[in-house]
Amino acid sequence: MIFAATFYLLFALFSTQETAYMETLTIYCGVFFASLIAGTADWIKERQYLKIKDEINNAHAIVFRGQYGSTISVPIRDLVVGDVIDIQ
Repeated sequence: MIFAATFYLLFALFSTQETAYMETLTIYCGVFFASLIAGTADWIKERQYLKIKDEINNAHAIVFRGQYGSTISVPIRDLVVGDVIDIQ
């Protein structure tokens, strides 16, 4: 769109109409606002993803560990191979 708007601007500069460049400016404004909205939506989506990721990493699970099968609560990120998880 920017290439097309620039191409149109070149034609508008050599036009006999005095307001021919106004159409080019509206194309530039449209592209600017569309990219602003898309960038803002991506930024909000990234913040939500990081918040969900933090909640998952802070979750705890009850596992049976050790020789006698004692139960302890550990963060999910600290689970290791061989842990038996208590599912309720």
